Amino acid sequence: MNFFFKNSHITNKEADKIIERYYDGLSNLAEEKKLRSFLSQKNLPSKYTPEKAMFNYFETQKKLSTPYSINFNWIRISSVAAALILGFFIFKWIKTPHSESFALVDGIHITDKAEIKTLAILSMNSITGGDQLVNLSFENLSEINFIEQELESFRPLVDD
Repeated sequence: MNFFFKNSHITNKEADKIIERYYDGLSNLAEEKKLRSFLSQKNLPSKYTPEKAMFNYFETQKKLSTPYSINFNWIRISSVAAALILGFFIFKWIKTPHSESFALVDGIHITDKAEIKTLAILSMNSITGGDQLVNLSFENLSEINFIEQELESFRPLVDD
């Protein structure tokens, strides 16, 4: 029995040889294509039923595992839109003035440099006796009695 398809034909004997080579792992793609075409014919002898089922299974799995094709134009459009949106936000961030100095006074964010300077001077003036304490400390250091008292505290260490 001969089967004709696409300008070539294959006999049952040739199909048997290709099937044997296929199971041995020696067939090439052209032979497998001929065998697939042969097995897709109607009214095949029942001895080819296992091979026909196997090749049909492979074809079904091949169709199921084909990756979902995405329209690349939509990907391009989405990429351009995302880039434009990102560019807009970067441009807006760059053009927004950022203050270099700020102070937080009583929970209020102040960015005016003159106001910050004024508040700093006022807070320093509010410290009572700041200059007096510094002058008193220097006077204590310059007194000879203070220095001698400090040296006396180290004398037991030297005597030992």
